[in-house]
Amino acid sequence: MLRRKYRAICVPLEVVRRDYFPNLKMPSLLRNLREKRILLRVVVGDWGGVRQRVVYMHDLADFFDRQAGLLPDKSEEDAS
Repeated sequence: MLRRKYRAICVPLEVVRRDYFPNLKMPSLLRNLREKRILLRVVVGDWGGVRQRVVYMHDLADFFDRQAGLLPDKSEEDAS
């Protein structure tokens, strides 16, 4: 589903915010990520001379699987 929608291995964080967190503005999303209220891995990279935050497709899929209860919670994994 995600691959058909985005057709890329990584998605800009702004696109993820717009599609899945429309109630949050970017500063609020970044604060939630930093404070680990939203457990989503974000990578900062330099693509073609443009520095941007992206989410890899497998990390986005894992996030949704955790939300659906299909994977253990990230905090449970870290404790073991």
